[in-house]
Amino acid sequence: MQTDRQRWMSALASAPRETLERAWNELQEAPGYETLRPAETG
Repeated sequence: MQTDRQRWMSALASAPRETLERAWNELQEAPGYETLRPAETG
């Protein structure tokens, strides 16, 4: 069974970049964020 977070992450991962950028730019006030762990490569 998927959690709410898993469903949201799946939707965000499959959305076109342009759609996400447009939605982000339309926010009245962008929410703050903090990087908890940098991306891993390799």
